[in-house]
Amino acid sequence: MALSDTEAGPRWDLALVLTAPPYGSEALGTALRLVETALRRGAVALVWTCGYNTMLTQTALGDAKPRDPADWHAEHPTTAGIIAGLLARHPDDPARPRPLGGALTWYVCRFCALDRGAGEQIDGVRTASFSRLGGCLRRSAKTLYLGGA
Repeated sequence: MALSDTEAGPRWDLALVLTAPPYGSEALGTALRLVETALRRGAVALVWTCGYNTMLTQTALGDAKPRDPADWHAEHPTTAGIIAGLLARHPDDPARPRPLGGALTWYVCRFCALDRGAGEQIDGVRTASFSRLGGCLRRSAKTLYLGGA
């Protein structure tokens, strides 16, 4: 998918840039709730992750967290499992940018991922150079930045 400034109109209704460390605040939970709500309302959304957020979608995390000895039968999804579910329910299709139920594009900053040793990403997650971020934001109707100080 080429991001070109000559294409008419925004590609995404909402772009969410997530740079706040996922373990330092509730920014990740907020981001996931915002994106899911926007998608359910039919929006086309982009999430761009930098920093340690690039590790949230590694295949090594699997779909479920290790079992809880206090509740052996309960299953709790990993962040990769949650995001994989969002991507499966709202697939990105550049040929049909506004399918019923919205579409989600999830990017991982290549530099940040390499710097942190983030391994292979789950299906549907795209890895791109930070230099592509500006083009993505120009193609978004609204942008929300959740980052650290």
